[in-house]
Amino acid sequence: MAMQGVTQSLDPGNALFQDWFEMNQKKDEGTEIQGRTLIVDVCGRNSQISPLLAEQFPALTFEVQDVSQTVLDQAQQALSPAVNGRIRFKQRGMFEPQSIEDADRVLAYVMRNLLWNRSDEDCIKLLRTFVPVMEKSPQTVLLVNEMISPARGSFDPLIEAAYRRRDVTVMTMHNAKQRTEEEWRELFKEASPHFKVGGNSSPFLSTPC
Repeated sequence: MAMQGVTQSLDPGNALFQDWFEMNQKKDEGTEIQGRTLIVDVCGRNSQISPLLAEQFPALTFEVQDVSQTVLDQAQQALSPAVNGRIRFKQRGMFEPQSIEDADRVLAYVMRNLLWNRSDEDCIKLLRTFVPVMEKSPQTVLLVNEMISPARGSFDPLIEAAYRRRDVTVMTMHNAKQRTEEEWRELFKEASPHFKVGGNSSPFLSTPC
């Protein structure tokens, strides 16, 4: 458990989410997003990010979704008493449309390392599950944390070669591919032309108009 805590604290993916929520917290006063406190952790599995954010942002509540009830039960049992009352768990199929019941309360949907090893078709199918609920609640955002493969010629040849070796490794070991920023943007565009995708210098932010 101690090593797990160290790993989580050093994970740059965690830092990206934390930075976004800190920024959002500062601009919350007097805006249309005030009162939105629910964070939905999509396919959160063992729910590493939700407890971390719950400890740092006590005004937020969380829903961790996953296809496996066993995984959800284990994650719930591992929660600390300090955050247990603010994190709920819900079994949900990956490609089921998100419920619109809590749409007006949802500040953000969070997806992490969920798309990288899936086909373009499955990625598009998954992204489309958010379209109806986000059309109903256009202030809600979708935070996506995934690896981006740099475009060819972006780095020194030696660094470029290292990235391409990683691409080949992912392909041979996982039958998947690393996508460039442009390829990620095309996925979102194919899923819905109304998605707005932020730049790669910050967490991907996407909201239907």
